[in-house]
Amino acid sequence: MKSFAGKTLRWEWGEGVIELTLDHAPANEIGTAMLAELEQFVAASGALATETSVCIISSARKSVSRRARICASIPRSSAASGKRTPCGYS
Repeated sequence: MKSFAGKTLRWEWGEGVIELTLDHAPANEIGTAMLAELEQFVAASGALATETSVCIISSARKSVSRRARICASIPRSSAASGKRTPCGYS
């Protein structure tokens, strides 16, 4: 199998590249449905491992999580202080 389209993700293999696209509204929650489809992806990609150079993982969802925006906005100098941040300890 060189392509798959499920309820929560899709993937396609071509010319040594596997492209995995997460597509589970509203924010790509990794629940039981996505886990089942990720297991299918892992099994199929294992069979293509010798022919694959790279795996690209992307999201079909345009929104970015609030936590990701917070983490991206913390200056490195604040994170280097060792204080607890919204993203954990640095």
